[in-house]
Amino acid sequence: MVDDLNHFEFCGHGVILGKNQKDWQDVDKLLGMFGKWVAEARMNCRAYVEQGIGLRLRPDLIGGGLIRLSRHCKSVFAAI
Repeated sequence: MVDDLNHFEFCGHGVILGKNQKDWQDVDKLLGMFGKWVAEARMNCRAYVEQGIGLRLRPDLIGGGLIRLSRHCKSVFAAI
């Protein structure tokens, strides 16, 4: 599943892993969060994405910001 991300033109995953190139993406900054050396950082980044896929869908992250906000507001108003 992670390898599928490399084929989407506007997905930055392939750029981060060195499969594609986009001038607009700051790869060095992101990879710097995952390791000191490029190969290590790419491996750690890939593992991080794989772990996230294993979590599946989280209800608190589904929908746009307004949808989540409306759920939050309902719970706040219910508590008043």
